[in-house]
Amino acid sequence: MLGDLTMARRHGHAPLPPDSSFPRRPSHESFGKGHAPARGLLATVLAAVKGVLQTTVCTIRRPKESCSSLRRFYKQFKGGATRLWADGRVAWRHRKLDERDRCRLLDWRTARIARRAPWEVLHVLWLVFNPMPPPLGFFCIAAAYRWPRMLLSPQFHEPEQKARFARDDDRQRAEARAMLRGGQLASALVAASLCVNDEAALRAQFRGPLAWSRFDARDRAALLMLADPAPRCCPCSVLSSRRLAARAAELREDDQLLRPALLSLKSAELHACAAERALVVDAAGDAALRMALERWLDMRARVGAAPDHAPFVLALLADAGGGLGLA
Repeated sequence: MLGDLTMARRHGHAPLPPDSSFPRRPSHESFGKGHAPARGLLATVLAAVKGVLQTTVCTIRRPKESCSSLRRFYKQFKGGATRLWADGRVAWRHRKLDERDRCRLLDWRTARIARRAPWEVLHVLWLVFNPMPPPLGFFCIAAAYRWPRMLLSPQFHEPEQKARFARDDDRQRAEARAMLRGGQLASALVAASLCVNDEAALRAQFRGPLAWSRFDARDRAALLMLADPAPRCCPCSVLSSRRLAARAAELREDDQLLRPALLSLKSAELHACAAERALVVDAAGDAALRMALERWLDMRARVGAAPDHAPFVLALLADAGGGLGLA
């Protein structure tokens, strides 16, 4: 057929047909494009792996940057593990002491470490005993590096991370404070702020208008955010009262040891104590923080054996003599 068409064109009888009329032989490129999808998928996977290797730690173009990031990552985890090990040894040394014995025998810093270190060790135990095989086990390390606030204990946090977390907590507490002051308990909070110097009247407020049963779901969530704004892996509203009770018990023990240690606390520790009690100090400096904490302890002593949510409601009340240093 091809010979006939060629001879016909030479003698001027008929033009050659277009290329589409001839049956084509399948080439290797056609197999790679449409006839063999498995090979195309393999090429895509290999290209993706090549891109990952070129842009991650195994890159050849920027070895210095990769090595520096690896060293910084290693120093962060090594320093955090060292600090956590030291805190764990302190907690193990005082493991037989209960809340009353810790308040009687230990100072503020040691009691704080002995109370928190066991839970912090359990918090990172999943990373130490990684159940995944070696190639996949790096996923846990990458997840901890990506979400350090949720998956790592405070010993592993860098200074800039701690500052960022503190700003996030302040923003969350400010939103919760505005929600509580603008809700249905706003009038009750104003009435309670007028009787903070009267011990009997203040206790009556927590038995009446400011009782836990008067808080609806929205106010309870805001009060819990005021007490503990840290993100959770599995937040659940059912556990809100338990979390609030745990934070109240921790503050109760911490308040008993805080007053003797106020003069020896560092600036970072003063800021941490004020933040844990949801205090917003208008003036700057350590002296203003110590004064606000002293007034907080005086108000806490007037309340006495109050409900679990009482310490965080106190942060919303203004002192009749000029305030607690609160916003």
